[in-house]
Amino acid sequence: MFIIAEYSLIRNEADGFFVKSSENVPGCPYCGGQLRYRDSRLRIRKHEGGDRDYLSIRRFKCTACGSYHNELPDILLPYKHYETEVISGVIDDIVTPDDQDSEDYPSVSTMLYWLCWFRMNLANIAVKTFVGA
Repeated sequence: MFIIAEYSLIRNEADGFFVKSSENVPGCPYCGGQLRYRDSRLRIRKHEGGDRDYLSIRRFKCTACGSYHNELPDILLPYKHYETEVISGVIDDIVTPDDQDSEDYPSVSTMLYWLCWFRMNLANIAVKTFVGA
């Protein structure tokens, strides 16, 4: 999986949005080999308040090692359904269980899970930053 920042969302009446990338395809994150387009798949995107839609994202296959990689727009995090904005709002204490917009979605348990997830990864980020300096 790799994340892109330069893209546009094109509305597709059939299944949500299509992510049109304006960046060149990078090399394989594992081996650096060339990635070739394979197909597209639907990816769920949840908004604050529980609304959801689908994004059609591209999948690539590495010609060297054979691994598959999804091209994920930066509005989504790997392995998370909610938008990056909602998750960062929870971490920054902007989105809370008392907030009217997020009364039921995301749930309190989901918010607590994200906070624990961030705290665990924050320690790893600090170690990697210190070692890399």
